[in-house]
Amino acid sequence: MTNKKSQAPKLHIISGLPRSGSTLLSAILSQNPEIHAGISSQLLSSILSLRDVYNSQEATALSLVDEKEQLHIYRQLIASYYETRRNGRGIVFDTNRIWTGHLNLLDRLSPESKVVACVRSLEAIVDSVERIFRQNPFLLPKLFDSPHEWRSMNSRVDAVLNSNRLIGQPWTALQEAVYSEHSSKVLLVDYDLLATSPLEVISCIYDFLRIPRYTKHDVNNVELLATEAEKIRKFDENLSAPNLHKVEKEVTYRARQSVLTPDVLEKLKGLNFWRNLQGSDAKLLTRM
Repeated sequence: MTNKKSQAPKLHIISGLPRSGSTLLSAILSQNPEIHAGISSQLLSSILSLRDVYNSQEATALSLVDEKEQLHIYRQLIASYYETRRNGRGIVFDTNRIWTGHLNLLDRLSPESKVVACVRSLEAIVDSVERIFRQNPFLLPKLFDSPHEWRSMNSRVDAVLNSNRLIGQPWTALQEAVYSEHSSKVLLVDYDLLATSPLEVISCIYDFLRIPRYTKHDVNNVELLATEAEKIRKFDENLSAPNLHKVEKEVTYRARQSVLTPDVLEKLKGLNFWRNLQGSDAKLLTRM
């Protein structure tokens, strides 16, 4: 009999925007003993780095490793990456916000894989990030390149919205995915709905991915796998941004007044492109 642990896992992706519920979603899904869902993964970065080597102008590797061989190597890399991490669980959710910018690659590597992308209004995301910065006024988060970027709310907002930074980079990648030829692979999950109706959202995700429903999810007792919780603590600590990925034990929704100024809020309103999916085959779960 083939050992389940040695078999390649079924792979799906958690992606989307920061501060939009991806860590919470991972924690809930991980309650299913068949599912491994962790925090930000380096799998995609490893694949892209290896692809860069094969396409390097300074090397002749591309002529020595053809596309078929590369595909085999990348798939073996996926299996090896999760061989011990998933602890025998048959379904893996790889979490990386940049997967949405590489759906053509994902489709070749794993045609059956789909993407669950967490979204939230940019006004609420930036407000949430700003609150974390204000809670730690003596720390200069490594999310900024200089004290100048950190100095005022407007400079912080401009920095995180840059196309290669905390919010701007995944926003750009998500927009690419939503309007790509592979947009039908994408299920957009609005944070407000996840926070108010988590079990409904999880059921919809199972149906979208064609995974048998698990009926024992406990949204009043949410915890990450122990190994993932420690990774999150270290990850946030290294960024000098404590609690950036904190998960509350009980899923709740808290409405609150924004700390952002009116001009910043006005600037952010037009960036929520997923609210109108005309021309896209992506699906959106949202609170009406």
